[in-house]
Amino acid sequence: MLSQTFSGVPLALMKRVSAKKSGKRSKYTPEMKSFALTLQFYSAKAYEFLRKTFNIALPSQSQIRRWYGKVQADPGFTQPAFNALKVKVEDAEKNGKKVICSLMMDEMAIKKHIMGWEEI
Repeated sequence: MLSQTFSGVPLALMKRVSAKKSGKRSKYTPEMKSFALTLQFYSAKAYEFLRKTFNIALPSQSQIRRWYGKVQADPGFTQPAFNALKVKVEDAEKNGKKVICSLMMDEMAIKKHIMGWEEI
């Protein structure tokens, strides 16, 4: 019945709510992970509100931190970033639009006492 009414993230949420009531646990789907990460990124308060509303069907903040810890974040530009730009440009070109893009870098402090290369 749920599959006929819902799909994607709403279906995953409903399944987790019903599984929690029956005591069964399952892994989070990639769609659910993406939804949780995106929502928590935009608003931690909204995330916690939905988490309480859906009876903890969403992962905890500590689980999200573990997921972020597994993201490969080497210095420099990542291939997924270039892929996302490529998709945006291709979509714009399909609609007859021209895209102008600039890549910018900014330095950041790795430790409190190290502010920038010129100060080392």
